[in-house]
Amino acid sequence: VAERMLARRAAARCVPVEPIRGTGSPPLRLPARARAVRVARGWFHSPPSVERTVAALSTLSPAAPALLEALSLRGLVLGAPASAMLAAFLATPAAAALRDLDVGANRGMGPEGVAAVAAVLPALRDRLRRLCLADTAMGAAGGAAVAAALPALQLLEELDVGGEGVEATSAVVRALPAGLRVLRVSSHGALGSPEAVAALGDGLRGMDPGLEELRIVSGGGPGRVLGADAVVALVARVLRPMARSPRPLRVLELGGVRLEGEAAAGLAEVLPGMVGLRVLRLAGCDPGDEGAAALAVVEALPPGVVAELEL
Repeated sequence: VAERMLARRAAARCVPVEPIRGTGSPPLRLPARARAVRVARGWFHSPPSVERTVAALSTLSPAAPALLEALSLRGLVLGAPASAMLAAFLATPAAAALRDLDVGANRGMGPEGVAAVAAVLPALRDRLRRLCLADTAMGAAGGAAVAAALPALQLLEELDVGGEGVEATSAVVRALPAGLRVLRVSSHGALGSPEAVAALGDGLRGMDPGLEELRIVSGGGPGRVLGADAVVALVARVLRPMARSPRPLRVLELGGVRLEGEAAAGLAEVLPGMVGLRVLRLAGCDPGDEGAAALAVVEALPPGVVAELEL
């Protein structure tokens, strides 16, 4: 049935795939000329069924020119075995045109699975524009593997490593490609220690012309926020140098931190100098005493900047 449904949609640019259920299911074949594949999360799926679904990628046409441009395996039970199968596919000619790869929200990958995928990323250097490895529990070893692959991805424009810890995030941000436009990290990974903030600042300083969007999302779970000292360090080591970047920062998202006292004052001081800023989003922050600190930050924004508050 799945094969007949996919055959009817063979001409579609995006092919959504339901993970195969049950141990007796026959191999799934995808339309050989699919340009985009998104595997949807099923209600009852297991690692074996997901592995069979990943194996179906081998049915895509390897003939030149390669056609597949986008692949999303987000939010599945993608473990180390399926990650190894994915890595094997990414190394084939059928994946040579891939521009968008999303394996986020697969914490079963772990360091081993992320390292397997990272090892073949340089093969995608000529086309890959967007990469999501958020919430994959990559750990220090996985972060080091991703960091080793990033210098080859000079066309990469968007990178998401949100939900990762200090060691992994620090390793990745030190190796950011120079042309990256959008970076998404978690507050606890990027601001969780003075060394982490320094790593973020050093990584961004090596970029030319610089980021357009910096999204630091809440990463410590409900009710967990970092102290105001994290924001003070962010202002000093990251935002103040970015205000002098050749490419003005257009979107700044900040979550999972406490906005009070010196933190709010530092933000209020640096934001007027960020002349290219168009959107400030404060989400999942502690707004300080009755929200007065957050309001002080918003009032300091230059004219024309949209403030989005989810406090």
